[in-house]
Amino acid sequence: MQNEKHIVIFSHGFGVAKDDRGLLSGPMGVAEMLQENGIETFLFDYNNVDVVNNTITATPLSIQAQMLSKNISEIREQNPDAIIDIIAHSQGCLIPAMVKPANIRKIIFLAPSLDVNNQRMIDLFKNHPDTKINTEGVSVLGRRDGTITFVPSLYWGEREKTVPIPLYNALAENTEITIIKASDDNVLGDLKIDGLSDKIKFTSLPGDHQFNGESRAGLLEKIKEIIL
Repeated sequence: MQNEKHIVIFSHGFGVAKDDRGLLSGPMGVAEMLQENGIETFLFDYNNVDVVNNTITATPLSIQAQMLSKNISEIREQNPDAIIDIIAHSQGCLIPAMVKPANIRKIIFLAPSLDVNNQRMIDLFKNHPDTKINTEGVSVLGRRDGTITFVPSLYWGEREKTVPIPLYNALAENTEITIIKASDDNVLGDLKIDGLSDKIKFTSLPGDHQFNGESRAGLLEKIKEIIL
């Protein structure tokens, strides 16, 4: 088993690039830790990232699901005997649950969305001077890191209809899932796990939504414990 190829696919969160602001890739990133332990990693962008203009255009969830499904299929076709795991963060946890991919060994959800509320998301951004909300057209969201996120109306409509916990429970019927909650989540707040399947492992670690600062090392150790 030690010589078997092992690949981890990443599913990043809302309105960010594939590195997920350094959580999934970068100094003290999850991908780099896994690579140091002999695991191949695959990161990709769900969104349209314009580096020159410092903007990101959010992609509707259904399109993200198609992208993840395509990437999983291609990786499996190229590596038919490999162990494949998924690590997802925040809204990115919804996407593998929508896809329900077969032959995935383990999935880790980092600070996942457990309920979806458009108004709560709007409230997170509405006080930024660059934010202009238009759920019937294209919304403009100002971000703390100086980027701008454009959000099409289809995104809002699909998101409002998405109910995470039943999706996670269905996925847990065929794949081992571990949820890692951030105890000081500054984006989602306190996660309510009512209705979550007993088949889903649940743990809490210190940290904000991105597990920044000193909490990152503890997160990396926990992921290593689960994946290796």
